[in-house]
Amino acid sequence: MENKYLIVQWTITTLCQQRCKHCYIPKDSFNKIGLDNQQCLKIIDKLLDYCNDNGKELLLLITGGDPLLRHDIEEIVVYMSKHNIKYIIMGNPYEINKKSVKMLKDNGILEYQLSFDGTELLQDNIRKKGCYSKTQEAIYYLVKEEIPINLMVTVNRDNWLVVEELIYLAEKLNVHSISFGRLVPIGNGCVYSDKILLAEEHQQVVERILRTKLEMIKHGSSLKIIFKEDMLWQLYASDLGIINGDNSNYFRAFKCGIFKTYFAIDFNGDVYPCRRLPLIMGNIFIDTIEKLLNNEVRNNLRNMSNHENCNECDLNFCCTGCIAQKYHYTEKRLVKDVHCWKK
Repeated sequence: MENKYLIVQWTITTLCQQRCKHCYIPKDSFNKIGLDNQQCLKIIDKLLDYCNDNGKELLLLITGGDPLLRHDIEEIVVYMSKHNIKYIIMGNPYEINKKSVKMLKDNGILEYQLSFDGTELLQDNIRKKGCYSKTQEAIYYLVKEEIPINLMVTVNRDNWLVVEELIYLAEKLNVHSISFGRLVPIGNGCVYSDKILLAEEHQQVVERILRTKLEMIKHGSSLKIIFKEDMLWQLYASDLGIINGDNSNYFRAFKCGIFKTYFAIDFNGDVYPCRRLPLIMGNIFIDTIEKLLNNEVRNNLRNMSNHENCNECDLNFCCTGCIAQKYHYTEKRLVKDVHCWKK
């Protein structure tokens, strides 16, 4: 997949109904409408031209804020559909209704991602009062139109003991997948950093999720349980002998997204190697795609010889830890991931 696609995570707006405690968007960037309609369409055209010239397919991860708060989101979605672009929307539940879901279905959305934290009390506390019930309602509408749903869980001290319950609830709700990722202390998330797990706790939660995943595979469950690249699940999977190169009986292992043909576009057109790394590589309107993909910042992050400890690890074909975590915890040095338990 990393060779077939140009993958772009695009913060198309920072307009949002919520103020999530661990949001990676800085407070001074909240509630920005984003680029105008014509600028958005120009970005899509530029990405498409690169893909057509280089034999790649475009995969857009449209996020915010809440993308559905843009008044022109339908026009943008129709434009992507018209050009056969694969796209996922990572948004909120509040604008999901019969009308919006039909619009997304008619225009070929691959998946809609919703955040999922745990109990009603916890989710409403982290995001906004009523978020839990609105998420349940949004799931109902999306499932009814057979739009695949991914529930995204940011693992933290408030929910790490109930990850199995979240998995079983996701199966009961008939969603397509549930994903687990780490809290990174960036943006608004800096004030929530006391909720980040210790290394030994992170190891325990990875083991519990993976054991549950294997058990559900054994019993033929259709629910996909996904580890984001930053979860270090490869360490435990390797101990179990279920990882072997890029392929295995159950899993395919990937490094950090920076090692793919990937970058992130912010609401103002600035481009980052990762949305959780505050390292501007350029601007989508000024720089060519080729220049952005070969940016010195990105190349240094991708150079394994720059990753202390990881550069000699026997799992570095599929794991480098989370580069954003390394950056924020170790004074911008690419040393061992703070949650890595491999000796």
